[in-house]
Amino acid sequence: MLLWRAVSLQELCAFQRGEVIKPKNDVTKQVNSWEEPVLCFFGTCNNALHWASPIYGHQCVVGFEVSPLAVTAGWGRYPNLSMLDEKEIGRVFVKEYAVKAYSKDIAKCVKQICFDQVWFVKDYKGIAKAANVDVYDSYDDLCDSKTSLDILQKLTSKAAMS
Repeated sequence: MLLWRAVSLQELCAFQRGEVIKPKNDVTKQVNSWEEPVLCFFGTCNNALHWASPIYGHQCVVGFEVSPLAVTAGWGRYPNLSMLDEKEIGRVFVKEYAVKAYSKDIAKCVKQICFDQVWFVKDYKGIAKAANVDVYDSYDDLCDSKTSLDILQKLTSKAAMS
């Protein structure tokens, strides 16, 4: 199963050395479907490129061929990047795929897109052209409308419990 992840060079090098990559202990609860710390991947390079940020220490987007037996499907809530100029930013529910940890035992690196100075201006078209991948104005691989309603109900339930 081809999955994409935004990573730091440190994480990529650790993976290449054969280390097991685990979630950091300081992983905080986000607005998503995960009940415990996991490592998230996206189903498209486009989504990983949109999520990648030097603020989070991301320096590369990597395509991994991951054993489907190790993967749990879920979702995350992200800003609708095509609406950033409006007063209220819309949200989209994006499919995410998680593992409790990963290493060369369950994943194989098949493509690396590492950033240079082009990253600081978020030149998606330049990144896409150089890497031969498609990049859109916002996230793709979205949850369908029925799933989105279920997600909203789950978020409302979580908020009521807090």
